[in-house]
Amino acid sequence: MLFAGIYLSLSASDPGNFSEPLSRIGSLYFTVVTFGTVGFGDIHPASDVGRMIASAQIILDLVFIGLIVRVILGASKRTLESGAQKG
Repeated sequence: MLFAGIYLSLSASDPGNFSEPLSRIGSLYFTVVTFGTVGFGDIHPASDVGRMIASAQIILDLVFIGLIVRVILGASKRTLESGAQKG
């Protein structure tokens, strides 16, 4: 939601920042497509500012995914260790 708001503001301040002016739905759609690394190509940043923000989102998304994987693996490891101690 944070990036969707940023993209919406960026588009409102200068519609040339993206390949088309973004609505609320369009900015949310672009955020989800970027997070999912799908990249349909229908909406894309057309300015350096837009590209920098999209790049920042991609980096933060990768960090977020890494943290989730780490939490899941840590929980799995603890479960396996506690099962081995009981057995």
